[in-house]
Amino acid sequence: MQHYPNPMDVDVPKTTSYPTRRLRTIIARDGLIVPILVNEVDGRFVAADRIQGERVLACRELGWDSILVETRWTHDDL
Repeated sequence: MQHYPNPMDVDVPKTTSYPTRRLRTIIARDGLIVPILVNEVDGRFVAADRIQGERVLACRELGWDSILVETRWTHDDL
């Protein structure tokens, strides 16, 4: 199921690295073609892994008001 939360409302794993300039540039240029994979935990969205978390942080850095996230996925999608 897809949602459009504010990136500030999506938690990221503690192991998430700061997004690279290259990642921010790619996302700024191309947008979110593929949704960010998240889990829904106690009514909050949590990035599925550190790579998805980097994408969330990049969107925060870009100042986006909303992002496309997907809550129905399998580990093969990662």
